[in-house]
Amino acid sequence: MDLIQYHQLISRELFDTEGAWPQYNLLLSDILDLSREYNLNGKNVLSIERNLLYGELQIWRPFFDQANFTSIESTPTGCRTRGAYNKERVSNHLIFEYLNSFSSNKRLIIEDIGDQFRSQIDLIIIPNLVHHISNQDSLWNIVRHCLKSSAKLYVFEPILRELHQYPFDYIRYTPSGLSEVLKRHGFSVEKTQTEGSPFEAVLYSYHQALQYLPKEIRDSEQLKYNSLKPLFRNYSRLYKDNLVRDNTSFPQVFSIIATNN
Repeated sequence: MDLIQYHQLISRELFDTEGAWPQYNLLLSDILDLSREYNLNGKNVLSIERNLLYGELQIWRPFFDQANFTSIESTPTGCRTRGAYNKERVSNHLIFEYLNSFSSNKRLIIEDIGDQFRSQIDLIIIPNLVHHISNQDSLWNIVRHCLKSSAKLYVFEPILRELHQYPFDYIRYTPSGLSEVLKRHGFSVEKTQTEGSPFEAVLYSYHQALQYLPKEIRDSEQLKYNSLKPLFRNYSRLYKDNLVRDNTSFPQVFSIIATNN
């Protein structure tokens, strides 16, 4: 398996982009682009993530194999005892074999960062984690503390998402909101992107609602959801703009690339 095949495999089996969660295509394409666009050979890359969810597998590591890659485990302390409840999503033996083909590398927890990375990191990625950090100011101070001058920060976050991993779910940003926060902490925002539509928002909420129904009702409602999905996916491709209200959009997720000043 090569990197592109791995990318396609986790897109399908881990992030279910062909099914319930197409919004994660943005995260996956961004990570692949970052690994290609920046010369990271021999550079220091820090991933602030939650690999405990996946049985401690470092799913982003293959994208930065030429870099000095360090994974920072940032699952909230009170949530760590819940175990690897997403491990079944990486149960495909091809994923295990591919990840195990890489030599071991550093894995730390966020409480242990301390001063060891002061101004040493060339790129930090924070994929789908910021909303699980209770002390936001502390997070951005740690990130800036670790990055070299002019180094890059990548963040991916949801906008529309159910309250999950309760009570360790603290905040939802908009692209503009997080951009302003990063600027106040000494970053220049280079690029923001969004993914999603009101049609995808309906499908996402419908899929969530199914989980609240008794099984005897859920099965019939699942058939309705399955029949609605192709129509709404097609609407999502065809109808991008709100024709009634200006300055309005309905994305489910967004990403930001920023530079440490």
